[in-house]
Amino acid sequence: DRERHEAWEATGRAAYEAGKAALPEVFRKRLARFESNLPDFGEQHGAYELSCCTDGALIAATLKTPEAVKAFGKMPWAEQMKAVPGLFDGHSVNTFGMAVRLAHHYLTDPALVWREHAAIAALVGCKEAGCPPVKEKASCNPS
Repeated sequence: DRERHEAWEATGRAAYEAGKAALPEVFRKRLARFESNLPDFGEQHGAYELSCCTDGALIAATLKTPEAVKAFGKMPWAEQMKAVPGLFDGHSVNTFGMAVRLAHHYLTDPALVWREHAAIAALVGCKEAGCPPVKEKASCNPS
């Protein structure tokens, strides 16, 4: 824990904040929600979630339609890397699946990007991931 914390303070926090700042607003809102629910979210799970958000935004920006994202999700990895240059090549099945899911959300209903569970929740549970609760309704989905 001490080594992880020292690495976070030395370089991790700055890298996380820079990566977060480069994201579209709804992805930043997603991370802010987790941070507000779990004060050490950035240190604990930030890099994991940031990789999903970064590639989710990249996939959406490159492919531009939900139909293209769905087709992309079914391609072999080598074809996916060609279709969306710059993808992180160290994804797990979980992080890559969430990146594709977030891209689809972004193109169909952006509010779902920030309302979706944290990717790490599949491994540690919602409470430990910082994903509960959704405290506000999306302005584009006023039901």
